Amino acid sequence: MRIKKIMIIFVAVIMLWGVTAINTYADENEEHVYIIKINRVQNCVTIYLNDPGMDYATPYKSMTCSTAAQIENTPLGSFTISEKKDWGKLVDGSWGQYCSRVEGQIMIHSVPYTDKRNDSLEVEEYNKLGEPASLGCIRLRAVDAQWIYDNCKEGTEVVIYDDEVSAGPLGKPDIAKIPEGYENEGWDPTDTNPDNPWNNLQPVINGATDIDTDEGESVNLTENISAVDICGADIRDRVRVDGDYDFNVPGEYELQYVVTDGYEHSAAVPFKLTVRKVEEETTEKSQNIKQKDAEPKTGVGPVMKIIFFAVCTFAVATLIVKKK
Repeated sequence: MRIKKIMIIFVAVIMLWGVTAINTYADENEEHVYIIKINRVQNCVTIYLNDPGMDYATPYKSMTCSTAAQIENTPLGSFTISEKKDWGKLVDGSWGQYCSRVEGQIMIHSVPYTDKRNDSLEVEEYNKLGEPASLGCIRLRAVDAQWIYDNCKEGTEVVIYDDEVSAGPLGKPDIAKIPEGYENEGWDPTDTNPDNPWNNLQPVINGATDIDTDEGESVNLTENISAVDICGADIRDRVRVDGDYDFNVPGEYELQYVVTDGYEHSAAVPFKLTVRKVEEETTEKSQNIKQKDAEPKTGVGPVMKIIFFAVCTFAVATLIVKKK
């Protein structure tokens, strides 16, 4: 009987493990459903997550784009992605990476290249991202066009609309331009191609040191921190602190400064925050001293001593006179 119970428990555990493993595998391999919405007048793309069972689509990520220089050449309406190409020939003879066809000749793709080569980027066109510039297509940085190419399958809904008030629920990302004459300017800085020379560069964070403070005393952790992007531009306002800490809880916290520049390159520098415990005895002594300072003084002052001495002297002198 005992062996039978053990076997039943063993089988139950195996079944439970199997169900958990299957669910985990399903979650890891689930294909999400996205909606692409393009604000034509603000040159901003917002990706919405719209998985089955969700009550409404949720803003997921945003991208800065370029729509048509002649705005009417980027059509308004609802469309679906019908075709994909890793490289596509564009209407003016240039080439685009990670092309997703929206309608007719209108595609979502990278900034154009003069040739079908990753090192032939049209830098001037890249630096127009965020403003109208194309012949009708929706241009993106290589990393953004690739994300749509990889994650938004054929049949994905694409909505092109106008909203002059709001770029989108997630805002319009601030992206960096390529400096004129920069040595790697033939490449898109965000291109994931392993031969991209931009891959060897990263931002620099300066001023990182360990920080000590007393319990209950908060400090500005980024006050003395500066940072520059891969082209040397100031990006200190992008630095953030990664890690959990509490100024009210004594201890040592292993943290790091993290920054991501406008080219999607990141850097991190570790530092330690020490929150010192304030001793209770010291606190009690300080409170006692303050309490004593606040209490009224009740001792005999100098004037009272003089009067007392004079009275005593007068009394003694009077006794001496009477005896005589």
